[in-house]
Amino acid sequence: MIRFLLAEDRQIVRRNLRTLLQEHKGWQVVAEADDGCEAVRLAEAHRPDVAVIGRAMPALNGIETTRRTVERLPATKVIVLSTHSDDIYAEQVRLVGAVGFVQTDAADVDLPSAIEEVSQGKSFTSPKLTRT
Repeated sequence: MIRFLLAEDRQIVRRNLRTLLQEHKGWQVVAEADDGCEAVRLAEAHRPDVAVIGRAMPALNGIETTRRTVERLPATKVIVLSTHSDDIYAEQVRLVGAVGFVQTDAADVDLPSAIEEVSQGKSFTSPKLTRT
């Protein structure tokens, strides 16, 4: 069983991510947050295996949310979602501990791949970003 926290301020994106993840047997969304502070609090309460964190959220941005989550829960793997193909931002989130970077517009294909990779101790970056 892989347990997830979804942290994304756009409800429709969160709903679509939840649907995508729950299509996979053995994957369970245990908590959802719409801002960075709530994401860190819920991560501490639920101790998910994987946290999927949006790049831009209220209260704390994706970098600070990732940093705090990794600092407090080193066993939780963080995958950051972004609408931008920004390799500088991808590097920033990696420096604070994210192991995955997925573009939101490719999440239906890339997020399951990212989860499989990070669950095996590897890192993942959307192929579209690695080509730019």
